[in-house]
Amino acid sequence: MSDNRKVWRNGKLIPWDQANVHVLSHGFSRGAVVFEVFGIHNTDSGPAAFRFELHLKRLRRTVDLLGMKLAQSNDEIRTAVAQTTRVNNITKGYIKIMAYYGVEAFTTLVPDKMLDLTILAIPAGADLGIDLAGTMSACLCKWNKLHPGTVPIEAKVSAHYLNGFLARQEAMGRGFDIGIMMDTHGFVAEGSIEALFMVKDGVIITAPVGRVLASISRQSVIDIARAEGMEVREIDYTPEQLLEADEMFVSATPYKVQGISRIEDKEYKDAPGPVAQKLSKLLEKIYTGQDKRFKDWMEALN
Repeated sequence: MSDNRKVWRNGKLIPWDQANVHVLSHGFSRGAVVFEVFGIHNTDSGPAAFRFELHLKRLRRTVDLLGMKLAQSNDEIRTAVAQTTRVNNITKGYIKIMAYYGVEAFTTLVPDKMLDLTILAIPAGADLGIDLAGTMSACLCKWNKLHPGTVPIEAKVSAHYLNGFLARQEAMGRGFDIGIMMDTHGFVAEGSIEALFMVKDGVIITAPVGRVLASISRQSVIDIARAEGMEVREIDYTPEQLLEADEMFVSATPYKVQGISRIEDKEYKDAPGPVAQKLSKLLEKIYTGQDKRFKDWMEALN
């Protein structure tokens, strides 16, 4: 990445290396950073944001759940994202929106201030280690997903990701790529940043929202599958049922749809399976604007 990148912060474009906060800032020391990440894809109309409207809605929902306040309107955020994309010459990559209290907070737990807002544009590239072809291995983790009675699970907050960090750390320590967490009722939840899907007898099964993140990647997979006439069930299921799956895959902004080739000692030698392959190909057509059924999912950044 070049050194002339720009970051949008509170209405101004600033050099990348100046996009800093104090180590005693509330966001850094308390972890209450609200964020969204979504893909930018090159279409016939130029760079377009994937499901921008849903990401803005979730951003607002998270802010509301946490009792915070954003100074910017959705239109102002749209304009800022487009500006940041253009100035960094991004045709394919990612946008990360971060809202946080930049004020120092040694004793203050709940600041009475508007959130700072920062927008970063990241070009796609092999150096990120994401958006790559292939499959993943997975294991069942000892760590449970956070209980919805302790924090709002549907909120996209940095502090929640300590949970995912521990799951990924455990998985890597055991020689796997990702770890799959159970919820506090013992049912399968999700990965560190991944929505999880299993396929059994042609039916796609995934955990219901409420005890997992209301993932936009997850919802997109469900919407596409149903549009193709596939049956999708959002139900509780056990680790034992997961291990009996005919096929398994995950979805997340960095990975799109990626097959699981091994879970614990069970291998899927033909991974990614037919369902994952079909959904992956459909997503690629949507990203490039070829599938007109989903043209509203791609918002041009003009």
